[in-house]
Amino acid sequence: MKITNIECTVVSIPMINPIRYSQGVVEGTTRTIVKIYTDEGITGFGETTGASSKHIIENSLKHHFIGANPFDIEKLLIKSSGYSRHHPFLTRNMRHFSGIEIALWDIIGKHVGIPVHYLIGGKYRTKIPFTGYMYPTNAQFDMKDNVSEDIANNCKKAVQKFGYTRLEIKLGIFKPETDIKIIQTMRELLGSEIEIGIDSNGIWAPETAIRTIRKMESYDLCNVEEPCIGLLASARVRKKVNTPISTHIPLIPEVVKLEAADVLVLDPYEVGGINVTKKMIACAEQHNLGCWLHSTADLGISMAANMHIIASSPHIIHPSQGTYEHISDDIIKGGKFQIIDGQINVPTGPGLGISLDDKKVEKYNQIYEENGEYGYPGYGLIPFDPNNPDWWPSIPTW
Repeated sequence: MKITNIECTVVSIPMINPIRYSQGVVEGTTRTIVKIYTDEGITGFGETTGASSKHIIENSLKHHFIGANPFDIEKLLIKSSGYSRHHPFLTRNMRHFSGIEIALWDIIGKHVGIPVHYLIGGKYRTKIPFTGYMYPTNAQFDMKDNVSEDIANNCKKAVQKFGYTRLEIKLGIFKPETDIKIIQTMRELLGSEIEIGIDSNGIWAPETAIRTIRKMESYDLCNVEEPCIGLLASARVRKKVNTPISTHIPLIPEVVKLEAADVLVLDPYEVGGINVTKKMIACAEQHNLGCWLHSTADLGISMAANMHIIASSPHIIHPSQGTYEHISDDIIKGGKFQIIDGQINVPTGPGLGISLDDKKVEKYNQIYEENGEYGYPGYGLIPFDPNNPDWWPSIPTW
């Protein structure tokens, strides 16, 4: 079997409501959808972050793949990225390659007639638990009073609607005293059964993170992600608090050496796709680091890929991240995956187990053409707040 062509389409899908985190406002998600064609009539689907991947794939990477065997994933990874096994996060082209790599696994699974999870370890679990990823809204950002009550009520509604057992709330948007009040109010309203984690996206100074987390610990935090910028700073914080620290900087030797985190939060789009992610999960297991998957507003192809990874990875015992509930629509046939009891059923069809809805792809490609790219400002996109040009983040803010 040989690859005959690669096509990319950029889609932009709005959020149900714009969401806010410490580095700006997110109005929607923009993803590059990858189609890989073969001489056997099998088409594979992939997805990666942002709009720039279309240009890179079509103009820099595509020629490595035409005529290649889709099974040669390691060879194609090296040819595409100058792959370094020690620093995947820092290696060029990883985000772009990951969209292709996921499509290759889809082709392989379709070729042999089995789901991807059976190719990468088997089906250890049939339902994938996700964390309810809670973002304050613009309206809450502008509230003078009762912001903690309003946020806590939204969290309770998410638990009731989707059945989450763990929530992760974005903090660092408000001053630390307000953040502490938010966690206190959430715990009072949600009771003791729901796990509560926090993510400030690195907006706190280390000394602020230490003082703030210590005050929150009486409300039984389960995790703090990226309390401040950099592994050295996270290591300082970790030594001074009792709550587990997580990072999505996948430089495992440095994380272990510095004792910077308890949990590794992996993103297949940062490290190069399914194959490298499975290797890093094994490395995390070897070093007794906790592990779950990261989210950057994934659509259905990425969600399916993530679920196959988690389904085949016994070491991932905690819910993984997902912003899926905030996205207004999807481009896969049958519509969005259903979240029930905080879980989504693992796709069971060959390959990734999904198909594209071509009309939805066309619709959201048109939205991209008309409105441009949506995304997280902290990942290099501006504006930070389209409705408030005088606001911008600084790191640290608090």
